[in-house]
Amino acid sequence: AKDVVVEWHKIRKGTYCVLQLCTIHYDPDNFDEPTKFKPERFLDSDNQLIKNDAFMPFSLGKRVWLV
Repeated sequence: AKDVVVEWHKIRKGTYCVLQLCTIHYDPDNFDEPTKFKPERFLDSDNQLIKNDAFMPFSLGKRVWLV
């Protein structure tokens, strides 16, 4: 819709941007031990899903999975 600046990057109107989920899902700031399979990291003591904005299994966009 318009030119924007994200941090120090200028993104021009009409630019196609691709989200690299691996940079988010493998970031230790978002997940403790990100390379290990630990499904319990997503469940509370009642086995209910814990909301984590860094967890995007189906990417972003109009069909994003919201918990």
